[in-house]
Amino acid sequence: MSEKIITYRKIRLKNYRQYQQYNKDENILSEEEFNNINVDNAIFLIANKERLYGLFTLKEDSFRLNAKENECIKVNYLYIFKKYRLHNLATNILNDVEEFVKMFRYNTNYILIDTPIVYSMFYLNRGYNFYRAKKSVKHNQVTLFKKVEKEVKK
Repeated sequence: MSEKIITYRKIRLKNYRQYQQYNKDENILSEEEFNNINVDNAIFLIANKERLYGLFTLKEDSFRLNAKENECIKVNYLYIFKKYRLHNLATNILNDVEEFVKMFRYNTNYILIDTPIVYSMFYLNRGYNFYRAKKSVKHNQVTLFKKVEKEVKK
């Protein structure tokens, strides 16, 4: 029987000590990794009062597609702890990012995501397309993109 997750919130982190206060189950980031990611990304925890479910990063970026430079919101890192992966948290986070782009980023029409190849099917099933592949020290990665369709106001 799986544990039911009713509510969670996204908490913006400023330093590693905040991360350690929530992270008691799995140590997914060392202090050095946290500091490297935190340089140009906003790091968010997916948590409630008692429990950490995962984390993700966001940053403003741009990428070239069809000979045109496009502004985007980039998710460099999205991690959900294994025991919570069947609770739709990653899907909810992606939906929230998409809504954020629709509502608050007027010049941004794309979401860009870096992910290990083994997780690419998850994103492809949610409307993302391949952008490029790259080799990493830990694993092979792909970058995927999704165009966010904004409603036209009449």
